[in-house]
Amino acid sequence: MTQQSMDTFLKTLSSSAPVPGGGGASAYVAAVGMSLGSMVANLTTGKKKYAEYQEEIEQIIEKAGKLTDELADYMQKEPFEFVVKNALPVIWFGNLEKYKASKQKIVTVGINPSNQEFPFGAKPRFDVPSLLPENEEKIYDTLNNYFVANPYWGWFTQYEKILEGSFDCSYGGQLQAYNAFVNNTAIHIDCCSAIATNPPWGKLSDSKNKKSFGLICLINWLITWIRT
Repeated sequence: MTQQSMDTFLKTLSSSAPVPGGGGASAYVAAVGMSLGSMVANLTTGKKKYAEYQEEIEQIIEKAGKLTDELADYMQKEPFEFVVKNALPVIWFGNLEKYKASKQKIVTVGINPSNQEFPFGAKPRFDVPSLLPENEEKIYDTLNNYFVANPYWGWFTQYEKILEGSFDCSYGGQLQAYNAFVNNTAIHIDCCSAIATNPPWGKLSDSKNKKSFGLICLINWLITWIRT
């Protein structure tokens, strides 16, 4: 399957063929997400500003490459019917540059993206025409602009109230109160998987949770990166 052209893969995916299914598609978007992580690390490596973290950055690049290969291997395996269709792997929510520039760095943490991040028939929260490798920068931008575009108010407003009220901080964008002036920008990450599932993570069986690609690796490299 990994040797197919994109055109062949998409035509087969949309057909009645049992493979590829949810597993192949979700493994593909996860591999693209991991490649995006590699891009961030590669944009950082070799820069004098981050020289003291060079060894960690090189480890991230190596691990990201291995995980991408593992995800490609998953494309050959059974469907993952519990993965939300057409879901983008959401490695982070919010503006990384503003977060990095903040004196007080705050990260809120969840389990995995809600299926409400990809509402059927409604305005999309992520503006990405496709998950092809050439769209890596667009994927980066849409994750950065999440709170500016169309955030999931039902989930993030509860965090925003705490951030603004207690930590001189905000996600920014649409969630920041009109009368709130804060000096720091927060981001959000999910610690178990970057992939949205239906039913929610907490209602999945242990075996299905384990099949969600072990994307704990994504949060590991991201935590290392945001510490630099």
